[in-house]
Amino acid sequence: MYQPHTLQRIVESRLDDTRAQRVHSRVEIVAGRPDLAEDDPRRRARFEARMSGEAPVDAEKVWGSVDFVEAVFLDLGARAARAVARIVTDQGRTPLGTGFLVSPGVLITNNHVLEDVASAAGAWVQFNYELADDFTPRAPDVYALRPDVFFHAVSWRDLDFTLVAVGEQLRGGGTLAAQGYCPLSDRPDKHAKGATVNIVQHPGGDYKKLVLRGNRIVARTERVLHYEADTEGGSSGSPVFNDAWEVVALHHWGAPHLSTVDEDGRPLGTLVNEGVRISAIVAALRAALPGLPDTARVYVQAVLDAAGPARPQPAPVPDVLRPAAPERVRIDRDYANRRGYDAAFLPGLSVPLADIVAPVLAQVAPLPDGGTALAYQHFSVVMSAARRLAVVTATNIDGSTYIPIDRDTGLPARADAEGDAWFEDSRIDPARTVTQAFYSANSSFFDRGHLTRRSDPTWGTPEKAARANADTFHFTNCAPQHWLFNQSLRYWQGIERHYLEFGATLDRSRLSVLQGPVFAPDDPVYTDTAGRDVPVPVQFWKLVLRVQDGVPRATAFLASQRDLLALPRRPVQPGADGAVPDVTTFLTSVAHLQELTGLDFTALIPHDTFVTPSPAEAMPLRAVTSWADLP
Repeated sequence: MYQPHTLQRIVESRLDDTRAQRVHSRVEIVAGRPDLAEDDPRRRARFEARMSGEAPVDAEKVWGSVDFVEAVFLDLGARAARAVARIVTDQGRTPLGTGFLVSPGVLITNNHVLEDVASAAGAWVQFNYELADDFTPRAPDVYALRPDVFFHAVSWRDLDFTLVAVGEQLRGGGTLAAQGYCPLSDRPDKHAKGATVNIVQHPGGDYKKLVLRGNRIVARTERVLHYEADTEGGSSGSPVFNDAWEVVALHHWGAPHLSTVDEDGRPLGTLVNEGVRISAIVAALRAALPGLPDTARVYVQAVLDAAGPARPQPAPVPDVLRPAAPERVRIDRDYANRRGYDAAFLPGLSVPLADIVAPVLAQVAPLPDGGTALAYQHFSVVMSAARRLAVVTATNIDGSTYIPIDRDTGLPARADAEGDAWFEDSRIDPARTVTQAFYSANSSFFDRGHLTRRSDPTWGTPEKAARANADTFHFTNCAPQHWLFNQSLRYWQGIERHYLEFGATLDRSRLSVLQGPVFAPDDPVYTDTAGRDVPVPVQFWKLVLRVQDGVPRATAFLASQRDLLALPRRPVQPGADGAVPDVTTFLTSVAHLQELTGLDFTALIPHDTFVTPSPAEAMPLRAVTSWADLP
């Protein structure tokens, strides 16, 4: 199984090995002599010829002179970008990474993105997932992957690549042939240290992005290139191009790295990326070819044969590469194995979700099956039609069978070393949910904040715990939270674990938790990338239910991000006293929550643990300053 931290150690070991190269390259680049970064005489000569505009008139002539490029650079770049796709899973909702066509009908990406046949069978590829010239999203062309037809991989511990056949079209009006392909070539001298590279990618699962020409190769080994460029989670599997738009590497890792320093110990570069050299991949394919089954050999040979033209190619799909059309691999996308929140989970206390939302039923987003609650593993979500956020999430927690899930490796949606993935739910119209378009437009302010915490429903069997963990990453369970709010709620985020670990008298070690945003008419409005208004909730509430010594108990909490929304964008600097703004969690009454939310908590008011304030207290609120404050 893919282990992000192990891959990081492998890469960092290679970075240590190339430190001298990177120091030398950075010194020459900073001095304005990037050609002198290259120590191979032949490569340096070709690089200098390109810089001076004296290269022969061939496919490489596009470099031009100094920092000029020929206008055809843009045309070739656009052609190359068409072959690049966003890789997703879970009915096309969860971004996994980036990939690109390397021959008609065959896609390459990192092995740590599509590790095996099972993960590839559950994935789709989305071409043209990008903005049009009017900055509105294009409708992507979506294809299934067919690892049952062809799948060839080399482990993420080694060259970290996967080749897989692209199957039938699921959505869109284009054709696969129209995307073209970017051939893999082991022709020598496609790059030089000091030269620029260009990367086409889907950073963070977002729309297609390009980083151009300001990115320098600083080191090379027989297997990898090290280069400085901007990449993010979701960029894994991107093609790294030279200025002739030939693929020179398959991007697979990027992070700040401060070990490139000059003789005085000053950092020369703070962001180093690693890509697997295409020549190493081609060599591995040639070596594997004789031992492959006949069908796989046809595909690999087609990839190797496609390497003839140097530049990205538009081409029709040959019949030999058209997958047969048996019944499509069945993927579990109907959520039929989710039972959701159990109203009778706590012994002797029934809390039906339908009763709670009854007063606001007219505001609830209807579902295609006629229901109102989206059932996930051990929790349910009721959505607001107007606000496109959850009205309430209701979660059952069983501390006796709790299973911790590693954030980096436990998600079927694969939240890996390049970032967490969030996805949409096919049971509700995406237009009824605040999704990535909002968070992309407001990334300086807002995190994607969990409502049902990712660690709350992870109990039962390992399979169910993993499924519950992944289910919490649906956008339906997400709300815009100021990044400081999302990261600094000490007591809010630990309430459930506190009761489970210190509530020795809990019946069956169980809790049920209701929570959600407080919708107010004066909530501040922000816009997403499509220009749609999104009122952002200022307050959030939580109601913890349990049975202790046979007695039902209900404890209500409130927290506000109002003050944080007035702060500058990230990063927020400490104040004069050195403190960074924090958020206070308040105890409150169940009746006050009912008044704020419009939900019906009448049946829980008799079990409220909040001590009625004195008449002098204007509001039923009491700050939580230590765990001893929790009843």
